[in-house]
Amino acid sequence: LDKFKKWVSEHPYLYAGIVCVIATVCIVVACLIGQFGVDRSNKFAGIFTPLVVAGVTAYFAWNQLNLGREQKALTERQAEIARQQAITAKENKEIAANKLRLDLFDKRYEVFSKILKHFSFAFDLSLDINDYLCLTPSEKNEYSICHERNFLSGEIYDRAKNKLEIILKYNQESKTDREVDLTKIKLLFDDRIHRILFSFSKESHKLLKEEHDFLSEILDECHHTDVIPNYSIETIDSEKKRLARILNDEIIIAVRPFLKFPE
Repeated sequence: LDKFKKWVSEHPYLYAGIVCVIATVCIVVACLIGQFGVDRSNKFAGIFTPLVVAGVTAYFAWNQLNLGREQKALTERQAEIARQQAITAKENKEIAANKLRLDLFDKRYEVFSKILKHFSFAFDLSLDINDYLCLTPSEKNEYSICHERNFLSGEIYDRAKNKLEIILKYNQESKTDREVDLTKIKLLFDDRIHRILFSFSKESHKLLKEEHDFLSEILDECHHTDVIPNYSIETIDSEKKRLARILNDEIIIAVRPFLKFPE
């Protein structure tokens, strides 16, 4: 009964039509019986019965056809939903993959740029002791830097020495940080890149240490300190150029496939 009520609520016009047809048939049958009697009415009913059956059959066939169409449309909608879900899942997968590649790129670039930053500092470091003396105007008038460096006062010497100590401290702290970065490089790149960057970083720190020692020797010499030179500017410049060639001709080419920016 509940199903019937539900069907009636979903198909009110169809239900009204069926009721009208049944009522019409009943009225027609009643009129025939009243007009012609039962026997003759049965003959008329025998004539119309196939027509009624055919009509009812046609109705149910039409109803099944509509039901089939609705089911087909529902199946098509479900297929479209499934297709959209598949497209969405694919897009989400691509987004996740791109995010992973981007994160990997950022991490690789971060550790690689730190090594480049240290080498750039060493490569661009001035080897002119005058840049570390930082003489005041009165000190410039009192001393001739070009010819009388051995008259440097203790104040000037200490000031320049502190600047050189900053360079040495930076090199030592950077060396400690690179040990952590090189461990990351082994995980983010491969063993070959790790070996190359490990060697380059080690030589880069050695270069900066030599530059510091070279400047310290010059400063001590200017301060009446007996110094046995261990480094020459020609040797340091030659080492700078050698490391620069390694960076451009070997390292950049080796790491380029790992630092390809994700599209």
